[in-house]
Amino acid sequence: MDAELKPRGRPKDAAVEKRMLDAAIDLLIEVGFSGLTVDKITAHAGIPRSTFYRRWQTVNEVVIAAIRDVYADTYPTPPDTGHVITDLRQMVRAMAKLVADRRLGRVFRFLIAEMAVDADLREATMEIVRQRRTIATAVLQRGIDKGELRPDINVPMLIEVISGAMFFHQFFGETEIDETYVDNVATLVLEGALNSASSSAESSSATAASTTSAG
Repeated sequence: MDAELKPRGRPKDAAVEKRMLDAAIDLLIEVGFSGLTVDKITAHAGIPRSTFYRRWQTVNEVVIAAIRDVYADTYPTPPDTGHVITDLRQMVRAMAKLVADRRLGRVFRFLIAEMAVDADLREATMEIVRQRRTIATAVLQRGIDKGELRPDINVPMLIEVISGAMFFHQFFGETEIDETYVDNVATLVLEGALNSASSSAESSSATAASTTSAG
């Protein structure tokens, strides 16, 4: 490997790195992967090329770093409110906010298209997906362990159903993703995942809340 490309020199500056991550996203939206270069990213961020190469080797690496940064802000740790239903609703809302962001929606489109022809980019992206899936799995498994969810549910499939609904609606839906849609997805999916005792308790809670509200 060319020694000139190895990370070296002064300690990283978080603000400078953030400027480069933002520049990568801005330019990806503007010119796509085919037009994205180190020169354009550094010029847009107002930093020298040497600063870029102290952090990353390629354009793909900075794009992945930018996407990882966005996901980390969404839900860095599993929510734990004491109730898996509430935890999952929080996660679905965070995911919906991410997917529904118009700017990031365009990034996802470029990313999905490029993943089909770039195996390294696909693997790097899948690593981010696996990390997010691990967080969601922890929440659902906690629900199973506490008896709130059926012990025989297919956790990976449940995660895919929820994620798939968000992405499909964003790309092909005729309306915006809003809180009503998000809650309906969470409710519809969880109706099949709750064990009978939890389902009855959830129904009773909803009825009580409705009665209180009506009064």
